[in-house]
Amino acid sequence: MGTYLRLTITDTPSNAPVGPLAMIPTSRATRTVWCHLPADWVTDGALRPGRREILLAQLAAPRWVVLEVEERLLSEREARERPWLDDLAAFCRYGADGAARPVTAREL
Repeated sequence: MGTYLRLTITDTPSNAPVGPLAMIPTSRATRTVWCHLPADWVTDGALRPGRREILLAQLAAPRWVVLEVEERLLSEREARERPWLDDLAAFCRYGADGAARPVTAREL
């Protein structure tokens, strides 16, 4: 069946390659991505080590600095209710190999 994750990413554009001035804190963007993940990506109710980094590498905008990430794994009951159907967000299904496939809310 897999696992469902709501990932909320807040980031800002980078204006310099490195250093403390590498971001524009007044230009923040927050977006939500609903993900369907292989079941083995989760253990003991949390993402397995390294999986969050795979997600962020694929989802974070190029040349943007990630400021904050909120992740929420849905219970089986919550997933059956399909809360993403009413959300204006992005939707991705991940394969066992880590490859992401953008989908519609209904396909998630």
